Amino acid sequence: MWFSSTSATWDNAEAKCRSMGAYLATDDNEDKHDFIATILNVLRAYHDNVWFIGGTDYTFEGQYRWLETGLHVGPFTRWAPGQPNGTMGENCIGLRWEGRDLLWTDEPCATVHHPHGQHGAHGPVLGNYNYICEKHSNSTNPGVIG
Repeated sequence: MWFSSTSATWDNAEAKCRSMGAYLATDDNEDKHDFIATILNVLRAYHDNVWFIGGTDYTFEGQYRWLETGLHVGPFTRWAPGQPNGTMGENCIGLRWEGRDLLWTDEPCATVHHPHGQHGAHGPVLGNYNYICEKHSNSTNPGVIG
């Protein structure tokens, strides 16, 4: 797995992963989720609190699938309470801390700028997050790529 040091839109993050022979990571089992949470807990100190992974409902609204396999997300899930919230503009899965728990939220896939007056003049820009790439290991390449 490779954890980015910069942010990008979901499409740009996926393109960067592909350029490394990888894909946006799946979070499809407890062991992998715990590993990701351990790493992201350390990176939390650097204020990197939202991370794109490879789940999206781009194709069919409300039907999240893993980019790697095309399979429906589940049976393992870590959706935050009230998520996904069905907003048409939020089609990509992000990992976000809620207290001590690393949970999934549906996030904008592209950059969203808040209108003036909402969240203040220097409010957060959504849809531009750090991301996690994953690559299958083989005999010539280790499982960790960054």
